[in-house]
Amino acid sequence: MSNVIDAIFEFITPRYRHILLCIMLAVVIPTTLWGIVLDSVYLSGDANFSIMSSVFSVLFSFFLIYQFRQHPNIELPFYIIFAHSISLIIVIFLVFMFRFQYSIIIIMSGYLISILYSILIIPIIGQHGRISYAIVPGGNVKQLVQSGLISFRVLHKPDSAIPRSEHIVADLDFKHAPEWDKFLADCALSDHEVHSYKFVQEQASGRMTIDRLSENAMGTLLPSKTYLAMKLLVDYVICLIVFIPVMVIIGIACVVLLFTEGGPALFKQQRVGFRGKAFTAYKLRTMRNVVGPDLAGDSARNSAMTLENDPRITRLGAILRKYRIDELPQIFNILRGEMSWIGPRPEAVPLHDYYAEELPFYRYRSVVRPGITGWAQVMQGHVTSVDEVLDKLKYDFYYIKYLSFSLDIIIVLKTVRTVILGSGAK
Repeated sequence: MSNVIDAIFEFITPRYRHILLCIMLAVVIPTTLWGIVLDSVYLSGDANFSIMSSVFSVLFSFFLIYQFRQHPNIELPFYIIFAHSISLIIVIFLVFMFRFQYSIIIIMSGYLISILYSILIIPIIGQHGRISYAIVPGGNVKQLVQSGLISFRVLHKPDSAIPRSEHIVADLDFKHAPEWDKFLADCALSDHEVHSYKFVQEQASGRMTIDRLSENAMGTLLPSKTYLAMKLLVDYVICLIVFIPVMVIIGIACVVLLFTEGGPALFKQQRVGFRGKAFTAYKLRTMRNVVGPDLAGDSARNSAMTLENDPRITRLGAILRKYRIDELPQIFNILRGEMSWIGPRPEAVPLHDYYAEELPFYRYRSVVRPGITGWAQVMQGHVTSVDEVLDKLKYDFYYIKYLSFSLDIIIVLKTVRTVILGSGAK
């Protein structure tokens, strides 16, 4: 019997204990108290669906929160509120869709207590605070130590005691002494987290190292075809939902452009997209004297670059760029399957060809559909120099490698904030 109990406690990790405690505090106890205060009959009808939906909300919210926390630069309280609010929206949708009987008191008290619990407890208890790392010396781990991206301690001997909340980091390609190899194996067997320094560096910085092809293991960077297909379907659904309001905004902008700037309101440009195929991208015209068919070589590349305080940007164009309104006509590119809402930004053909000559593996960013917004855009903004583009490429590769629903949601939320603040545009 004691073995069974030990196995249960071994399974119930701190994460699961926090979830169970949240269910107790946000669902079980409030429901019991409401039943006593209001009426015992109150628990028989409306409460059934409400209790189940509140438990679902807690479970789904924690799932989202832990998915978000895998990525860097996360303002945790905001994403906690977002995760619980998404769960509440799902519950409300089910109520109106299937006309379930519900108790607004149980659902809303569970929602508010769950948020309060998550904000207060998740950042400060156990492994859900800032993760610390125990670093095995040797190899290229010094790059991670010098980066200052993580909280760590360097192990000096292989018999060091490792707390459950501490993760082990090592250069797994380095030939360690036999006692260190045994230490790493024992840590893995005892269910400690053991990571390559590259993985930790990527998770902490949001960028991927792209020094050599052999180091990148390009085969592991292939995004899930299933998720890409789902993402394409979601792109089309979002297009249908926002099509009318987007067309109204585009129409108003076109009229204003025609009366204030004259000339065509729409701008077309050849860009490199999915699998390296060129396509015609549509934008609202915001500049004068942009690249034309008579330019080639360096002239075409220089004309395609948008510089800081570029004198070709019109007064109205600066406003359209600041709030990303100029990108809205690319909804037609999404409907044609040439772009996505989220992905690496497509470059003009002259710029793409130039960067592909200067930077290793630049073409690989076209393994997914380009997007109106993306990880590099929200993390770095608009860039033009080769050094800046190399950093941008590292962000693009991170997105490709860790492509997921949670990462796409983070990009959407960061994009909304960027649009509201009007930051990062040129």
